[in-house]
Amino acid sequence: MESQIDKGIRKLREQGTTIVRRIQDGKTWWEINGKTLASRKEVRDLANGVYSPSELIERHTKRRAEELSTE
Repeated sequence: MESQIDKGIRKLREQGTTIVRRIQDGKTWWEINGKTLASRKEVRDLANGVYSPSELIERHTKRRAEELSTE
């Protein structure tokens, strides 16, 4: 049986997206197209249709902006 993470990764790859697993600060992330990081929950949510790949990229952009504003 395919996991939700696997489904999300497959969905991204079917759309021509490059996705690579990364470990950063002790957490597992998926790097999308070499510039966007998605959490396990975000990839699962993508697989479940909670949001689209473009919305996932938008979430990363917002999260990164928030991180930079607190530094």
